Amino acid sequence: MKPAVRRRGPGKKKRMAASKAPAPAHPEASAPAIPTRATRKAPRKSKGTTARLALHGRYMSSLRKLSKADQAEVKKVRAEKGVDEAIKLAAAKVG
Repeated sequence: MKPAVRRRGPGKKKRMAASKAPAPAHPEASAPAIPTRATRKAPRKSKGTTARLALHGRYMSSLRKLSKADQAEVKKVRAEKGVDEAIKLAAAKVG
């Protein structure tokens, strides 16, 4: 009977071989570092965007507490009357 062989995913051997490679004696003597691409800063969010995302977060967290039937009713109110009314309805259904 053969012993069980543990299979590894593709590329695992390469990573293992690279990690076992000896480090150079002098880091300066090794090949020059490859320049990395400059990372781009994320664009700033406007006050309107921040407020909209906060409101959306409140809406989603209020929906999470409800049953599927209540969620459907709150979604219907959101489509008709807006997010503020939907949040108020969801809070009333929870409490």
